[in-house]
Amino acid sequence: MRSRQIRKAFMQLGTLVVTSTLLVSTASANVQLKMAGIVPEGHPATEAMNEFAVRAAEQSGGEINIRVFPANQLGDYTQIYEELRRNTIEFALIPVPSQFDSRLELPSLNYAVSSWEQAESMMGRDGFISKEMEILHANLNVKQLGGLYANGFGGIGLTELPNDIHDPASEKEVLLRVPPMDVFKVAMDDLGFQTVTVPYAELYSALQTGVAEGWIGGQAEINYTNFRDVIDYYIPVNHFFESYAFLMSEKTWNELSTEHQDIISGIASDLVDKSFETARKSEEAYLQRLDESGVEVVEFSDKDRERWAEYVRETSWPKLYERLSEELVNRLREQY
Repeated sequence: MRSRQIRKAFMQLGTLVVTSTLLVSTASANVQLKMAGIVPEGHPATEAMNEFAVRAAEQSGGEINIRVFPANQLGDYTQIYEELRRNTIEFALIPVPSQFDSRLELPSLNYAVSSWEQAESMMGRDGFISKEMEILHANLNVKQLGGLYANGFGGIGLTELPNDIHDPASEKEVLLRVPPMDVFKVAMDDLGFQTVTVPYAELYSALQTGVAEGWIGGQAEINYTNFRDVIDYYIPVNHFFESYAFLMSEKTWNELSTEHQDIISGIASDLVDKSFETARKSEEAYLQRLDESGVEVVEFSDKDRERWAEYVRETSWPKLYERLSEELVNRLREQY
């Protein structure tokens, strides 16, 4: 009698193990991910997210299902990053905020790169900057996939043309709106601009009324689409390279099967690679559109950009040691 009870108990245990295994297998085979973004439909980054969802479903035989939420539907990029850390949002393509670690401003450091070749080699999937960012994200329980997603170089939109713009050390005598970040303000102060911080939402009227005589922080596309009616000049100085990142909750990443991880990381790397070509073509097109709209695109050669870059790296970078760490800034400097 006792032996029959023992056999029955083992049979029940075996059934429970098999059932549990099947449940785990079924759960792991069907992956549901929310993918958050901040830009509207039609923007290259949103199109990349939509493409990501389609390719992930196709390559996984329908096992990976990604629902895309663009245009800040799940919050702004600072909120999204916090939710990634909490695993309440699983996936995102966003700019990287720095509220949890100021070193995450590394890609926004003015003249971290100054040419398209430098941008791709330093911010692409195997680049120094992208690898450093992977480490910083991992410390915050966030997984970066691929390199950094390229949006393009920033320039200067102006209502007044500065004095001797090609000389980095000249006094420009122009009141320039800068983002409220030291990586921008320190460099522009050192380059001889008078700087002011104006909320982005008020920038158009500030340029209209003379509260600011120029601004930095946007590519040729943004200057054309949002400000061409209130600026007279655009200078492609390449002072910073705007990038986003494919970011996933580390907890979600660790719960994926190896096969699903390979699919997701492969798509991310491919879309990052393509983003540099897309961004470069966009810059060329919008520089032309600015010119056609009556905004003068001021000649600024590769030699001019390198003069600015060398000046900022020598003069401004040491002032940001506390923000980015001396060790990290000096290792970046060694890349040149």
